[in-house]
Amino acid sequence: MGIVVFILTAMVEEATGQGNPLNRPVDLWLDDVKLGKAMSETERVAHFYFSYKSGLIRTDSVVDLHSRQQPVRRVLRGWFRDRITWKAVNNHIILLPGRSTAKTIEKPAARFGRITDTHTGKPLPDVTIFAVADNRAALSDSSGGFTLESGRCDSVTSFYISRQGYSDTIVGLQCGETILPDISLRRLPDAADTALLVPAVDGTQIEDRGLIRFFIPKRMLTSSANLRLFETRLFQVSFLPWLSSEPLLTGSVAANFSLNIIAGYNGAVNGIEVGGVLNAVRHDVHGIQVAGYINIVGNRVTGLQSAGFVNLNLGRTEGIQLAGFSNITLDSLKGIQIAGFVNTLKGQMKGMQAAGFMNVTTRDVDGLQVAGFANYSRMRVNTAQLAGFGNYCQAVDGVQVAGFINVATNEVNTAQIAGGINTCGEASGVQLAGLMNVASGRMTGVQVASMLNVASKLTGVQLALFNVCDSVPKGVPIGLLSVVAHGMHRLELASDLVMPLQLRFKTGVPAFYNQVGLGFRFKNTLEVSYGLGSRVARFNRLALHLDLTAGYLWSQTDGKGLGRLGRAMLTLHYRLWPQVELYLGPQINMLATRHEEETHPDAILPANTTNEFYSGDFRFRIWPGIGLGLSLF
Repeated sequence: MGIVVFILTAMVEEATGQGNPLNRPVDLWLDDVKLGKAMSETERVAHFYFSYKSGLIRTDSVVDLHSRQQPVRRVLRGWFRDRITWKAVNNHIILLPGRSTAKTIEKPAARFGRITDTHTGKPLPDVTIFAVADNRAALSDSSGGFTLESGRCDSVTSFYISRQGYSDTIVGLQCGETILPDISLRRLPDAADTALLVPAVDGTQIEDRGLIRFFIPKRMLTSSANLRLFETRLFQVSFLPWLSSEPLLTGSVAANFSLNIIAGYNGAVNGIEVGGVLNAVRHDVHGIQVAGYINIVGNRVTGLQSAGFVNLNLGRTEGIQLAGFSNITLDSLKGIQIAGFVNTLKGQMKGMQAAGFMNVTTRDVDGLQVAGFANYSRMRVNTAQLAGFGNYCQAVDGVQVAGFINVATNEVNTAQIAGGINTCGEASGVQLAGLMNVASGRMTGVQVASMLNVASKLTGVQLALFNVCDSVPKGVPIGLLSVVAHGMHRLELASDLVMPLQLRFKTGVPAFYNQVGLGFRFKNTLEVSYGLGSRVARFNRLALHLDLTAGYLWSQTDGKGLGRLGRAMLTLHYRLWPQVELYLGPQINMLATRHEEETHPDAILPANTTNEFYSGDFRFRIWPGIGLGLSLF
């Protein structure tokens, strides 16, 4: 039997490098060394293995190797010119006779063989047998046997034999011989017992998808998982994946142009792929991919993807994804995702997501998320989130804008703008909400809401009907009522010529505080008042306060109204003790009454008004006065 010995410089048990070994860089500088030594050194630095027929090359010939990060293919071209050709399969580079030395024999023949497990001796199914020269393949059956129609023969037919979980090998057979010897493969130490192992690092996990298994037979998936050819076809046309001349190889090679009438299955695409229903690519797409229903890519997409329903990328996306329903990328995005319903991204985003309903990202967003309903980022957003309803992220170095709610669990460093609610950990910038702002940590900047602002420590301004914070190291809350836990809280006893006995409570911060009060004019008149105030100056124990109040007067006799009383007071405070101040100062009083209120027996009718005027049903009286009080805090 004409079995040919092949030189395998090492038995491959695990691929030590990623990608095409012909493209790996070589950094060596050797002078006057034997070719065999130069080849061994090249294998070492580029992490691959040569295999070739004994006698094909003269390994004792002397060569130079001057390479600074040049690819392996350029090194080979310098050594062999057109005398030798080569083909990359998995982590092997197989050397073959070149055009100038080959003696091609066109003698189609069927080759037969049987493959077993080295350790158990049992038949080994699901093994790919690849005829290197003429790109044909077969898969062993349950008995370990196979039949392979091999046509082209360069004096020797080379067969590459591979199965996931086992060491691969290469054998040769003289032209005209039809029976290969029994071949045994050795199981790798950590291999599982499953018939088909699908790694999850190089894109082959697309075989786990239900739609893939529906369109693509198990034999094709098994062979593609066993074998990766680093070569490109100019074009391929398929009606369905299994309707082709070599269906076992379609998932192992790349195509420059791929036309799939219904569905197609390729190892990679370096150009354009168009499919009626499904485009499935196990590794990378560089170019344009268009499908009527769905695109599924196992690794990186660089270019444009467009699908009527879904784009599913299990690797990185660099470019544009357009889908009528959804874009799903299980790694990072550098570019644009646009979907009619939802975009889902498992890795980091640098670019833009736009969806009619929702964008979901589990890592950082360095760009813009725009959604009709909601944006979700489990980590940081570094530019902007814009949503019709709500935004959620861990932190924002940019802007969140939502129709109803923005949520940042940590800090916001520019702005949150929502029609309803903003909530975050710390904020440095602006929170603007139609209803409520909440910063559970420090707020440095401005909070503006119609109803409520909440912050832990405020350095800036709060503007709302109600403001709540723990402390205000530097800033001011402005609103109808501001409550500062570690701020200003005062209880005052006061008196003036209108209300001899008054009780007031002031809360907020010295720069701006709110006050409520009760006033009593001995047995017949009661006042309920509300006001604002500010400490406008301070000199050691002295302080100057400006207060504006508005009150309503009632008769204690029958409960009828007696008018509306306003005061503007400028008072000088003197601190007697750390918690006690005495104050005195002038004030301007203004009383607004109707006719029936003036004629009431308990009416307040000042005799020394300095100015009177009428407006509608009201009579306004203005007169000066003086007030004094005792402040406790």
